Amino acid sequence: MRIVITGGGTGGHVYPGLAVAEALRGVDPEGEVLFVGTRGGMEARLVPEAGYPFTTVPASGVRGLGWGARLRFAANLAAGLVRAWWLL
Repeated sequence: MRIVITGGGTGGHVYPGLAVAEALRGVDPEGEVLFVGTRGGMEARLVPEAGYPFTTVPASGVRGLGWGARLRFAANLAAGLVRAWWLL
């Protein structure tokens, strides 16, 4: 079994993901679990500390209404989609 778990930024997303990973380990000890998140989120520290592999995907929110923010969002969205597709 190969599982990808994503979600982060706050402990409210990371800790449930870690709990799911532990439950899956009980079902299939040989299964592979990969966490995907962002560089700046809590997951970048917590997931490796828990002993799970972790990789990042480019992401950003839409901050502000300026064209610069919109262009950054579009670039990160495209890069994130490509990276996620490659991971899966």
